[in-house]
Amino acid sequence: MAGKRAPAPSDDDRAWLSADGDARLQHLGLVADALAAGHSSDDIARVLIRTALSLPGCGMAGLLLLAPFSPDGPSLFCGADRNVSAPECAAMIARLLDALDPRDRPSQESIHVVDLTAAPAAAGCSSDRTVVRTVRLETPELRIGAALLACGSRVAAGRQAFDALESLARAAGVALNNARLFTRATDLAVRDGVTGLYNRGHLDDLLTVEISRALSYEQHLALIMLDVDHEGGLKVVNDTLGHLAGDELLRQIGEFLLEHVRRADAVARYGGDEFAILAPGTSATQARALSERICDALGAAAFPVAGSKLSVTVSVGVAVWQPGSDPDTERLIESADRAMYRAKLDGGNCVRMARAHPGQEVSTTA
Repeated sequence: MAGKRAPAPSDDDRAWLSADGDARLQHLGLVADALAAGHSSDDIARVLIRTALSLPGCGMAGLLLLAPFSPDGPSLFCGADRNVSAPECAAMIARLLDALDPRDRPSQESIHVVDLTAAPAAAGCSSDRTVVRTVRLETPELRIGAALLACGSRVAAGRQAFDALESLARAAGVALNNARLFTRATDLAVRDGVTGLYNRGHLDDLLTVEISRALSYEQHLALIMLDVDHEGGLKVVNDTLGHLAGDELLRQIGEFLLEHVRRADAVARYGGDEFAILAPGTSATQARALSERICDALGAAAFPVAGSKLSVTVSVGVAVWQPGSDPDTERLIESADRAMYRAKLDGGNCVRMARAHPGQEVSTTA
């Protein structure tokens, strides 16, 4: 049976194929600049897919990213001139996995698919698109992933498209590595190196932003300060089990706090074994209920550290900014800190609520 004849090249195809080398290099240079401007893998993947689809004869393109270049695990970004069928998606994944070193290949089930095609995927869609080239993306130190080019019936992909894909892959590899380093540098600036929580400086910045937002929308803003009590505290663990064990305890406490707050809340390590929670839109009643739940649950938890099960309690101080009050962040921090100190003086393992007026506090014992 005779095969289908490919349609004649379109005007755009002719323009690309007839363009001189300098013009193509200039075009790829502009694309490389766009790739370099991306600060996330999503941005870079979209530029790469969109540019690959503009190549003559390219009907489908894909980019498989590995961790840490894809924060949510292995991800396939794909796009096409029309919808991508389920068999095509499976074939794309298989070819991209083949392009990787066997030691770097994730399981197909673990790959998250991001379809950048305007039309939705269709299980029964037939297509004559054929994978013609795959390129591995890597740096001397890290494996990034792989890129794929498939041709459709518009015009067969030629050497220009292959060369362009390899150039795009190199530029995307550099951009993805730079984006990873940018993210890492940003994290180092705002996150605590031991727990991965926000650090004190970033919490102070967030507090300024959130109190301004609360002022604009006339919402409450709660600041909860927690300090691990002396018995089972950081100094005791460091002295008895070592500093690595102390770091592990701090990490686990940080994870515990993240599990007990909302996504909208911010958790920070404020210093030593002191933590802070910033809870937007949270009234005094709600903040007290949250603090009591955390205090109770933390006291009942057992953290596996250095072969031991460690139990800790916390002294908790809560201050709530109320609409109509002076938006003074330092005063809010001072109020929460003073309430926490009062909880510690009262024996720890309890919550103290700072009132709007200094010296007036209510308390509950955990």
